[in-house]
Amino acid sequence: MTSSRTKIAVTEFSRLKSRFRVTLRLTNDTCIEIAGHGRTWNYNYSTNPSRLARSTYSTYWGGEIYNLSKDPLEDCIKWYEKIRGVCGRQIDNFFTHNPKPSITDWLRLQQDSIENVFIQEGRSDDVKYFLENIRVTGSFELIMSHFEMNFQLEIPEDPTHLLIYTSKFINYDQLIRLKAREINLRQSILTNRELNGFLKSWMSCESHLDLEKITINISEEQIIDEIMVDLPHEVGTDGYKIKRSDGKEANVKLDRFGSPCLYLKVQENSEILFLDF
Repeated sequence: MTSSRTKIAVTEFSRLKSRFRVTLRLTNDTCIEIAGHGRTWNYNYSTNPSRLARSTYSTYWGGEIYNLSKDPLEDCIKWYEKIRGVCGRQIDNFFTHNPKPSITDWLRLQQDSIENVFIQEGRSDDVKYFLENIRVTGSFELIMSHFEMNFQLEIPEDPTHLLIYTSKFINYDQLIRLKAREINLRQSILTNRELNGFLKSWMSCESHLDLEKITINISEEQIIDEIMVDLPHEVGTDGYKIKRSDGKEANVKLDRFGSPCLYLKVQENSEILFLDF
């Protein structure tokens, strides 16, 4: 049954002609966030009565409403289906702790792509099923602390930004295939030889032609000289200077910001690329 507050919200949305940005969160709390024109509305659904103790408010700048529900997911989906027409019929951001196939199928009925996706945990097969059916066009973030031995997950080419918090499953061959402009691989187990191969691939224009930034965690034992071995370079004040076959340059140096990492950045104006460790 549609509440009076929901009816008021739909009325407010319909008064504004251009589309909103819609965020669907299926995490600890189920929530739909609708933002646009300097306003943000949050509709939260929970089975926990104590959640209702949180303040519900509504102002010119938006509102926050908490709803007690026996089935938060079902009620949240029903509410979205009621207002999707005035919100632009598009979910822009999707957060989930477990992308169950039933949710993926429902999303696929709404649209074939989502701009930004964050997945935390979930079964390996469910994550694979999601990526096979939903195209991510912007940012894709993934945390999977538990996966089976020899787990493999093909990262799609469409995301422009990629952040993998648990990237132990990404080997050299998959690294070379990644197409995102910005890449961050944490908990990587890539070796010195593989990082050397990555630099060679970049220098010869064989991969990552559109790359703007990349960060790869390395271990304390990995040595910059071993990574740079047999790479044509010059030694300068900023470390090792290397050049790509199309003229773009890079500086490679040993550095530490928190945990040691390989950091590469393409400078837009000077077309110079930097690698930090």
